[in-house]
Amino acid sequence: MKPLKIRLSRHYYLIVDVETTGDNQVADFGAIVVDRQGRIVASLGVLVEGVFGNADFHWALGNPKHTMKKYQGMLANGQRAIASPAYINRWLAEVNATYAPVLTAYNIGFDWGKCRNTDIDLSIFDKRFDLMMAAKEVIVSTPEYEAACHENDWFTKGGKLSSKADHVARFLDST
Repeated sequence: MKPLKIRLSRHYYLIVDVETTGDNQVADFGAIVVDRQGRIVASLGVLVEGVFGNADFHWALGNPKHTMKKYQGMLANGQRAIASPAYINRWLAEVNATYAPVLTAYNIGFDWGKCRNTDIDLSIFDKRFDLMMAAKEVIVSTPEYEAACHENDWFTKGGKLSSKADHVARFLDST
C-alpha cells in the first residue's frame, strides 16, 4: 500500500455539487478539492449507480430526453463514469485523509440531505460552511452585483436580488 502524503500545512476546500432526482437522491455527484489559490488538486464527477437512469431528473423537466442524451454522451466519451455510493465514500475518505479539507457547497443543506438519502457520507469532514451564505455576504451584497441583477432581471418572486448559484457564477464569469 502506498503511503498517503499529508498536506496539513495548506488549506484545502472540498466543493461538492449534486444533481438530484424527483425522489431526493443524488444522480450526478461532482466534487473538487482546491487550495486557497483555487488550484484544483483532486476531482470526481460520477453518475450514481442504482440511481442514474432509474428515476426522473427533476432538474431536467424542461427537456429530460436531451439531458439523458447529454449524459449518455458523457459516459461514452469518458467525461463521466458510473460509481456506487461506496466508491464515492472511499474517494471522500481518501480526500479527507490526504487534504483534511473544509467541506462546502452552494446551499450545503440541500446537498448534505440528498447525499445522506443516497448513502454518500459527508459527515466525515470536521469543518464545513455554506458557500451560498458566504456568497451573499461577499458578492450578492455589492453594488456591482445589484447592477448585474437589474441588467439581467435576476430577482426572486418576492423582488429581492437572486442569489441562485447560476446567477452568481455568471456574474463572476460571464464567458
